[in-house]
Amino acid sequence: MDREVDTVSVKKLTARAGLRFESDSQEIIDEEAVNILRTVNEERSLTRAAERLNVSYKYLWNSLRVMEKRLGHPLVTAKHGGFGGGGSANLTSEGSSLVAEFDNVQRGLQGIVEETGFWEAIGLRLSARNRLFGIIEEVKKGPVAAHVKISVNHPITITALITREAADDLLLNQGEKIHALFKATDVVLGKSVAQTPTKARRDKKK
Repeated sequence: MDREVDTVSVKKLTARAGLRFESDSQEIIDEEAVNILRTVNEERSLTRAAERLNVSYKYLWNSLRVMEKRLGHPLVTAKHGGFGGGGSANLTSEGSSLVAEFDNVQRGLQGIVEETGFWEAIGLRLSARNRLFGIIEEVKKGPVAAHVKISVNHPITITALITREAADDLLLNQGEKIHALFKATDVVLGKSVAQTPTKARRDKKK
């Protein structure tokens, strides 16, 4: 006997951006791992964090150790209590920074997905109405994201927030000519006017 399966209309589905941090193609941390860190930070206790997440204390502890081994530095400091309890746990500065950076990028990605023109932007065709030419004034690269400051018509400048990987792939440098593609409040960078935002290639230096 075939089991009845509930069907859901495609129109009722919602898109959600998934995120994970990698290093040399190796996964370092994902949403589940960041949720563990966030819960530990809120509960200030490994035991209470495990209970809230509905996982065993051993599972939570092992997950933290795996994260720390991958990153190469401690993310949580724990103080064990006596027979009456009283233990505590806190994120290190590295742990707090990691959660903040992850959440920041996650919000940015989800904002793009929820933007009403996102799916149109995938097949965006360039025109004078959605493209500005300028000169790169400054490129500030962080561990995950990069800020690109562009002068489009002195003294007017625009700043784009893109991923560190995208900045490296485009070989962005101060003083270079560049064009900025925009849709609503989102800015996409590209070096060649003949390319679409989804097919940017690495320019070879002569």
